[in-house]
Amino acid sequence: MKTLHVESEVELPVTPRPGAFSRSPDGSLFAARSGARVSVYAVAGLARLRESAVHALESASAWALAPDGARLALAKLQHVWIVDEGGKTIAKRDLPDGTDAPRALAWDREGERLWASMELGEEEEADVDGLVTHVFALELPTLAARRRGWVPCDLEGQAHRLVPLGDRCVLRISCGQDGAWVYAFAPGGDDARLEATAVGASEGAVDVAGFGDGVSLIVLADDRVRRLGWPGLEPLAEQPFEGGASLAEFADACDGVVFAPVSNVDAGDGTTLLAYDATSLEVVAKGVGLVGHFVAAAAGGRAILAEPRGERCVVRVVAMTPA
Repeated sequence: MKTLHVESEVELPVTPRPGAFSRSPDGSLFAARSGARVSVYAVAGLARLRESAVHALESASAWALAPDGARLALAKLQHVWIVDEGGKTIAKRDLPDGTDAPRALAWDREGERLWASMELGEEEEADVDGLVTHVFALELPTLAARRRGWVPCDLEGQAHRLVPLGDRCVLRISCGQDGAWVYAFAPGGDDARLEATAVGASEGAVDVAGFGDGVSLIVLADDRVRRLGWPGLEPLAEQPFEGGASLAEFADACDGVVFAPVSNVDAGDGTTLLAYDATSLEVVAKGVGLVGHFVAAAAGGRAILAEPRGERCVVRVVAMTPA
């Protein structure tokens, strides 16, 4: 068993709230935003690569760092657009009338497709009343909407998370005390429309850590981590959390490692960061007493944490060390 230790840290003028950070799809870079300013860092060594002003970022409903670290995807009201490192618009897409501001954006690993989730009105094709969550696959460089899928969901206070892999995508919808749902989207029969399959639902914490080994889907719900086959979503393996613990925050996966912050309230323990092998689901490393909220998994079996300090925060990169 390995331990997780702090490899490097840096203090940033950023309040670590939802939407403050975005990592590149391969986990080698991450960006932090403060108002209209965004800074991009290399995970290894926390070297700052660039800092720029992107005025639209201040009021954006969602944003995402591109794989090259030089572009940002932004969403606001009924628009999605791409800006370069100087904040200049290089592509823009107007969304259908009646669209709510996009809740989440995510690039694919190659930077050829941008995924977006948002609310629309009633779905006429399926005679669904109320709001419907739509997922669009926008092709670069023009942001043309090549594929679309939807699921009925009209709950208030939703938080969306998108995890793409090629022409597939997984959407996690969290609705606070109303629970959470995970949907997997894959191309339909005509390869133009995405069809969704419910992966899991839970009244407690649930998250999708992504395609941890590049093939199977990693889902965490309540007290265990599960690995599902793709595209059939058949159960392949599962592992309960140790000592009756439960998922404390969201989980994430990168480079074959799944990171999950877990806690055991009954035992009076604090939060423990566990690292799982994405194929065997065995715990390969553990971090006890690490300070900061979990932000993301990163390249090289690392994880990113952020500790609030007023209107600033300390970002820490933790890595594995043999016990």
